[in-house]
Amino acid sequence: DNTKSTVISALNLLTNLLLTNEPFPVHTNSQLSNSIFLKCIFQLIENNDNDDELVLSSIKFLLSFNLRFDYPNKNSIMLTLKAIDEQISCRHLIERLILLFNRNIDPIEHKTTNSVIKFFADLFDDQNTTSDILLFDSDQCLIIEIISRELTDRLCTDEATTEYLSLLELILRKHTIIRETCTRYDELQTCFRSYLSTENCLSENRFIINEIIRQYDWL
Repeated sequence: DNTKSTVISALNLLTNLLLTNEPFPVHTNSQLSNSIFLKCIFQLIENNDNDDELVLSSIKFLLSFNLRFDYPNKNSIMLTLKAIDEQISCRHLIERLILLFNRNIDPIEHKTTNSVIKFFADLFDDQNTTSDILLFDSDQCLIIEIISRELTDRLCTDEATTEYLSLLELILRKHTIIRETCTRYDELQTCFRSYLSTENCLSENRFIINEIIRQYDWL
């Protein structure tokens, strides 16, 4: 209908404007960051799960807007998610994001940052409790398994590998991984050994792996 088309067009326009990375006027930025507005976006996703076009447009807006925030504790999206926990489950949002993550799809195709990984990284930031509120234990295990698969399939010289390693390190700050509960525990260890033994492994990747090993006694 006309209302739905208008909403989708508006969301797509906002997404495209956000991806230009041009600064928004203070008033516009304030409106986008408004918790009532963001709550409406989350409700759109939860109440229209069968409408792929509307849901995807909403998620693309959230992902593109989330790229604008450098610090999760000042991130309006994360703060709103935390605040509305008892009002909206946001289950459909999480399931859609995990599906995108599993398929290695960034719906906004950002040139330098995987927006889905960035969203999960902000959820798991160690100063932020949003991941504990929104994610089930099974969600977190699945995310770790996806990371493990991606790391196994990627070269240690791949810059995208750094994003996956960084996300894993954030998860480990909050959640202990043990062989009994992580089906890819051994696979991750093997992957780390392989990376570290490769002479041209990116220094960032080597540093993150060594930090994980040092802090969590993994090898």
